[in-house]
Parts: sequence; structure tokens; C-alpha cells
Amino acid sequence: MEKPMTRNVQKTLGIRVALAAAVVIPLIIATSIFAQEPTPATAPVATGSNLAPNAGPSSAASEATTERVIVTGSNVPTAEEVGPNPVDTYRRDDITRLGVRTPTDLVLRIPASTGSNTTENNQNGGDGSTRISLRGIDPKETLVLQDGRRLTYAGTQSVDFNRFPLGLVDHIDILKDGASPVYGTEAVAGVVNVFLIHRFRGLEVYASYGNSNLGFANDFSEETGYMLAGTGDDKTNIVVYAGIYQGSAIYSRDLDVSHDADKTPFGSFDFRSGNYAGRVTTKGFLGAAVEPFRIPLRTPTPHASANQFDNTQYTSRNSAALPSERSLFNFADLTPDLSPTDREYLYGSFDRDLCDKYLTIFADFEYFRQFWDSGLAPTPFTPDVWTDINHPFGIAAAGFSVPTQNAFNPFTVADYTSPGGFSTSFSPFAQQSAAPAGTEFTTGVRYRSTEAGLRTNKIRTDNYLFTGGLKGNLGEFANAWDQLKTWEWEFGVRYNESYRTTRFGNIVNNYALRNRLLDTDPATAFNPFGLGVNTPQVKREVFVETHDDETSSIMTEDLTLRGDMFNLPGGAVRFALGGMHLGNSFRDVPDALTSAGQTTGSTNFQPTHGNRDAWSMFQELRVPVTSPTWNCRA
Repeated sequence: MEKPMTRNVQKTLGIRVALAAAVVIPLIIATSIFAQEPTPATAPVATGSNLAPNAGPSSAASEATTERVIVTGSNVPTAEEVGPNPVDTYRRDDITRLGVRTPTDLVLRIPASTGSNTTENNQNGGDGSTRISLRGIDPKETLVLQDGRRLTYAGTQSVDFNRFPLGLVDHIDILKDGASPVYGTEAVAGVVNVFLIHRFRGLEVYASYGNSNLGFANDFSEETGYMLAGTGDDKTNIVVYAGIYQGSAIYSRDLDVSHDADKTPFGSFDFRSGNYAGRVTTKGFLGAAVEPFRIPLRTPTPHASANQFDNTQYTSRNSAALPSERSLFNFADLTPDLSPTDREYLYGSFDRDLCDKYLTIFADFEYFRQFWDSGLAPTPFTPDVWTDINHPFGIAAAGFSVPTQNAFNPFTVADYTSPGGFSTSFSPFAQQSAAPAGTEFTTGVRYRSTEAGLRTNKIRTDNYLFTGGLKGNLGEFANAWDQLKTWEWEFGVRYNESYRTTRFGNIVNNYALRNRLLDTDPATAFNPFGLGVNTPQVKREVFVETHDDETSSIMTEDLTLRGDMFNLPGGAVRFALGGMHLGNSFRDVPDALTSAGQTTGSTNFQPTHGNRDAWSMFQELRVPVTSPTWNCRA
């Protein structure tokens, strides 16, 4: 059987070649450079830390030291296990032990996260993203960082966690408490800080394929693959990464538990829709009980009688003469449960010590593309496309209104005669939808565009990120004051832009629908009483695809200075101070039909744009009261 929804993921050989070249060429160049330099005695482990180690004079005798890092929730460097806030850390080994394959799987396994914000299986209102929500609070209240710096949003006011490929993650810090004093109001629920790999040696290639064909379900496959490569020496680190993910679709009809929207056998409710061709108000076309499904003859005899209430071809919708499978529309026969998804990743990072550890340059680049090919039930014709001075939100309270002059309207007595006119007190679109004065209508007509097929919702997101900066320490000046050995500084700039296009197909152009409903010519009029019997010309005019373009970006510049001030019996008094400029921009440009409020089957909205600039400064002081060597119980 032909599937009503097909994947439309465009891939070209050029994309694959570009990904491979992006990995291989830097390695060839780097290999030729470092082949002339001595290999260090020990290679650094894979790590995402950007913190510059202390660069004081080396001691002849080696001594064990604890590396100080920036723990999420504080700007003061400390031992990793001595953070001031409750932080859960998931390292690569931890993620591997969880057995997850995708960022969505990982979010679902994190105890502090609420899984309802994963929308890969949400066809009505979803966008294929995964939003992390700590303790059930709205995702926009959880701040998501990458290597300690902010990211832009796409689609909503939160970061899509799918942008972090698991093969590139070094570790993830999850601060499960409010952190507004450190990060601002965006961190009311907590902070999720994802650290990517910036130091790696060698080549790692990974591929995974999984398929589920349980019962009579169609094949559901997941394909994951990536290549991680790194090179460098004791002064330089270069890391490149390229990865892909593909997930196919599962349709509701493929599973016994979801193939029928009537859930009464499971003790629930009947979720099938009352919007189907042949229904007018509470009456249903009696021929539906005897005619085969999708046969064009399922149409009342034109002008058989005055109206549906005394027309012998109509009966109560709840009558035994109308089986439930004919009086209700089972959208589960068409809709997908899980939509196909396609993702591609490209990443590169570089850091180089210019003056030992006193001055280091660092930079990274990331590209993330996601394509989500979703589908919704065929468009129900509601709310009404006609308004007038007395009905600014639609003449018919349920369904829509059809002029009695329509070539296919079987009723000659009108339910309502419109006085025309419009009011802008409630709806700004009332003028475009106003009915001509004196137009007679049959109200309460139900229809669904089964002839157009599924409403398609194709969302593509392209995300670009660049980070660059300088960092170092003041160990060169330690002769003046010994504490300067511990002082570190960092200046960084990040630009992140997300470009998202949404193509919503097989929805109704209200302008065209009103014109075709007024048409008296059977060759060009729209037939809302038949079952998918409209001509190709009429369908091309009434059913359209809209385009929505959304762009969001973030620009940050930050400067931080931190180190030890002096020592107390309990340890060193440490400080951090700095400042940041944050610039956000957002623009959402809907289709002309959408902005005019003239579509049925999608959400109409106006263009939106805005900019924000914020400057902030911070200072933090850490004073040790006791020392771990004192063995004080607390």
C-alpha cells in the first residue's frame, strides 16, 4: 500500500565529500607540521577543559597536585570534587554505560530531566527537538551552555539538545539548583553545561545501526556514525569531528496499540474526529452506512429537500444507521507516530600556546543541520472562513458555512443570511473574511481534506557557531608577588546563529476557498459535501504550502580574571571577577497568507523581530573556613 507520507530528505554527494574533506585535510596539514617536532613523552587525554594550567617554574622533584577546574555554578577554580553547588557530572564512560545512542535517549535517562519536552514523537506542535527541563520547570528556565558559554535558541526559548552529538561530548555538568546569582534569570531551574572534546590524539570511527520490526510494524531503523580525529603536541591541539544520524518513521497504523484513535477498549476515550465529509451540524449523510469508503457517490442528491433536518438522506450522527467507523474519522490510519529525522554535524577546535602557558589562542567552529519531516491529519475545515459584523470569529459556531449558491450545495433553504460588514474590535483579519451582504449560508458543515493527504510539516534547522579568544596566566610576573602564579585570565568571543525554515503543506488558502465556495460552476467550484471529489485544478488552488523563515543569533564577549589572593589556615582565598556583553537578535517572517490570517490547518501569526543588548559584571570570593586536612565533620 502506498504510504501517504514520504521522506523528502535531500542529500548530495557534495555534502558527504565536504564532511570527509573537512576531517582529512586538516589532519594531513597538521601531520606534516608536527612530524618535524619531537613527540611528547605522554599524550594528553581527551578533555574538554579550556582552563590554562599554571605556568610557574617547574620543580625538579615531581609532586602530585590536584588540577583546579571551573566547576559549573562558580567562576572560582577549585578541585573538581569541591564544588559549591549540587552538580551531577556525566562523562563519556558514564554515557556509554547508559547504553544511549542519541541525545534524546540521554535526556530521557537523566533523573533530573522531564522527558515530556522531547518532541520527536509529537506531530502536532512538535518540531523534532529535545529540550531539557530540570525538575519539571519550563525548559526556558534551564540555562544550557556549551563549554561555559551561552547558545542561541531555535524555534522556542530553549536550546535543542540534539545539537550535541554524543561522540563529541567530553562531559556534562548538571547543576540541579537555581543559579541566578551566577548566571542570571535564565538559570532559575538550573544549568546544563556541555563540555566538548578539545584535546584528542588519534582517530576514532564509530557506526551503529538498529532496526525494529516487531509485530506488523514497518521497519524502523536508526543509523548513527561519526569520525573523531585529533593531533597536536605539548603546545598545540587540533580536533575535528564529522557525524550523521538518520531515523526513519513509524506510522500509527503499524502498531496494534495505536492504529485506532478509539481508545475505549483500553478504558480511555474515543479520540476520533467528528470532522468528516457528509456531516452537517448533528446530522450525518445516511449513504455513509451503505457506500464503500472513499467512493465519490457518498454525496447527497443536489437539492433533494430544503435542509438537512427534513432531508431523508440524513439521520442523526449517533444513529445506529451510521456505523462509528463511518460517522467518525480515524486519523490514526494516516498519521505517523514517529517522524523521520536527519542530522549532520561538523566540528573543529584549535588551541596553541604562543608563550608557554602565559598566552594561549583558542578557537572552535561547529555546524549542525537537522531536517524533520512530520505529518498531521488532513486539514479539518474549522473554524469558519466566513465572518460578518455580528460574527467576528466565524458565522458557524462549529464547522464552516457554505453559500447556498455553491454548485454542490444540496440545500435550498438557508440556515443564515449574512448582513455583511466587519468589525476590527476583535479580529484584525475580519475585513478579509467578511461575507458579501445578503449571502445565504448552510451552516455547521463539516469537511476534512482527505483528497490532499496529510498536512506536511518539514522543518530544517541550520546552526552555525564560532568561538575564539585568548587566555593565559600572570606567572611571568610572579617575582613581584608569588600569588600571581595562580592568576589566570581569559577573553572570549562567541557568535552563534540559527536559521530555521518551516514548510507547512496541504493547508487551506482561505482566500481561494471562499472564492470556490461562491462558485456556481461545477467545473471550478469546491465540493464540501463529497468525499475527496474535487478536481486537480481546484485542489491546486485551495491547498497550498506556506514558508516560514526564522533567524536567531547570539553574540557574547566576556573577560574573566581569577586566582588566589592570600592564604588562610583553611586554604587559599580565591577570587573571580569579570564582565560580559550579550547581544541577541530574533526575526520570524511568516508566509504572506499566514501573516494575513488566511490559512486553515495551521497557526496564523504576525512577523516578529527584536534585538537585546545586556552588559553585566560579576565578582566572586571563596573563603575557606576549614581545611580537609582538619577532618571536620559537616
